[in-house]
Amino acid sequence: MAMSRLWASIACLAIFTAAGSAAERKVLVYTRNFVTGGTGYVHDNIASSVEAIRKMGAEKGFAVDVSDDPGVFTDANLKQY
Repeated sequence: MAMSRLWASIACLAIFTAAGSAAERKVLVYTRNFVTGGTGYVHDNIASSVEAIRKMGAEKGFAVDVSDDPGVFTDANLKQY
């Protein structure tokens, strides 16, 4: 379930950033997937997924920021994506 939410978030961010020009395209990959309290299963595939998205960004010309900090979800910060 958490992995599905991760991929859905990635897809949404990719769609929203596609509207920007090539020079300013940037995506945020949010990787936090553990339950409240900091416990629970964290999927081993997250690092590989981030690597694949960074590679795609390098090939297609968009920047990739990665964070597991929910503090990145502010209006001011999200304006850059």
